[in-house]
Amino acid sequence: MNPAPDPNSAATPPSTPPTINVPPPPPISPSSPNPPKSPLLLVLGGIIVIGIIATGAYFLAKSQKPSSSPSNPPSPSSPQLPISPSPDPTANWKTYAHSAFTFKYPINWYFQEVPDFPGGNNVSFFLVGTKADHGYGDHEGNEVFSFELSKDVRSLDELKRDYYKDAVDLIINDKQAIKTSFNLLIIKISEDEKLSIVGGKETAKPYLDQILSTFKFVDSPVSPTPKKISNTCTSDNQCSPGFFCDYGFNCAQAPQKGPGCTKIYSGSQKCIKKCNMDEDCSATESCQIVYVASGSDVAVGTQGCQ
Repeated sequence: MNPAPDPNSAATPPSTPPTINVPPPPPISPSSPNPPKSPLLLVLGGIIVIGIIATGAYFLAKSQKPSSSPSNPPSPSSPQLPISPSPDPTANWKTYAHSAFTFKYPINWYFQEVPDFPGGNNVSFFLVGTKADHGYGDHEGNEVFSFELSKDVRSLDELKRDYYKDAVDLIINDKQAIKTSFNLLIIKISEDEKLSIVGGKETAKPYLDQILSTFKFVDSPVSPTPKKISNTCTSDNQCSPGFFCDYGFNCAQAPQKGPGCTKIYSGSQKCIKKCNMDEDCSATESCQIVYVASGSDVAVGTQGCQ
């Protein structure tokens, strides 16, 4: 139990808590607005961005472009072998020389003039080791290649139109020519001279183009000589001076053909030499009356070397 308070004692005042001095907060300054951006900075920034984009696009395109350099370039130390030229298959061939042209032919061939046609204008080639058998008229010989230089004023177009409708045009060392399907070639040497070449035998076919590639022509035309230069003709103007076109019959009573006529060769018309006596002919011929072609300028009864 608590004692009763003493009424005489002085009252004790209540204690006051200590005061803490808190400094006032600093005055808050109003925030300044952001300064406006300069237009120059915007332009520079745009240029930089565009430059970065362009640079990136350039390197991206370059990285995707295929390299033009070879994947395996040759080693600088590897020696480069020289390219050898193709060997000439005609290098060791023989050369045939005529006054109007030259050409090469295989070494295992030899040539002979066609009998009764001297002068080098009608020549056949044969294989070495075989006996020369000249084709003449209906007889087929064993020549592998032959040529004939003859007087002929007809153009190549006329020959194609009248005789060789399947012929194709060719150029042989700057000379116009035609070729038929059976390997007959006709080359225009001059306005009144044609060179006929036959290379239809199987043994000659592999060489025909090579032979033609070696042809070289003399610019000046061949001078006509008083020799037979063709085994066929259709008119007198296709024969050399001093020759005329004959059917190949020896008739004592020309122009009738009968028992008195002897066919002296097979084939069509032929250029033969005019004569007055046997001495005008070669040693193997004699001067005889001949049967001349229809329409010939040569009078009936004209003598020719037979």
